[in-house]
Amino acid sequence: MVAGVFAAFTVEGFLNHLGQRRVRDWEAFERKLEPREKLLLLQRVLHVSADQSTRPFQSLRHMLRLRDALAHGKTVSVTSDLVVENPRDEAARYPEPEWRKLCRLSSVARMVEDAEAMVRDLHAQTGSDRDPFASPGGGSAGVSEVSDDDAQ
Repeated sequence: MVAGVFAAFTVEGFLNHLGQRRVRDWEAFERKLEPREKLLLLQRVLHVSADQSTRPFQSLRHMLRLRDALAHGKTVSVTSDLVVENPRDEAARYPEPEWRKLCRLSSVARMVEDAEAMVRDLHAQTGSDRDPFASPGGGSAGVSEVSDDDAQ
């Protein structure tokens, strides 16, 4: 679940990064656009290709459906024609909502893989040869314990 949501965050974060660096007045409309609209805008302005009907870009739709279902949770009615083999198995009696299906390991693995592929593809199309996942620098943080004697 978390990996699928963070895959969506990864793609949207990179779209915002590209937009901020390459599109004039990005901040004026960045909050008003959903990620797929941001991608379409970047395609138009930066002349990059991203076919949302095929992988990896096709997965963006699934990532966003998972993210939105979890971020904007609500009760949903799910209907299904189920054949229940064991009526005492309570879990088997209830159909899965879409977000649960999107959280299956195979789906989430695809989302994570495709998020990385999207970022790498768009990054390469904009002419950068640097690894988009490499850290440009560092920093440090730490905790030190101060005894009562030292804290005067």
